[in-house]
Amino acid sequence: IAGILSSYALGVVPSEPGFKRFQFRPQPLEGRLTSAEGRVPTPHGDIEAGWRLDNGMLKCRLVIPQGTSADVQVSPEGKTTLPPGTNEWTQAGFGQKNS
Repeated sequence: IAGILSSYALGVVPSEPGFKRFQFRPQPLEGRLTSAEGRVPTPHGDIEAGWRLDNGMLKCRLVIPQGTSADVQVSPEGKTTLPPGTNEWTQAGFGQKNS
């Protein structure tokens, strides 16, 4: 169950064995799943991930252990690779209907 929660709710999925490289793709569901926070243990240390959907803004926090990197995708426009360390950002346009 922990694997399902970390991959779906948190959006943390390994791309390489031992989470040497991993993906962070939070998938909020307006009105159903609007936040998630947790830790994923790896051989390199814990990945700390959290996100919250608030009025169409997705607020994210991701702590990437030394010796790893993360491919982050919070919008369909593309992904960004982040190095180890603490990262926080806000992405607009979530939960809003397009006309």
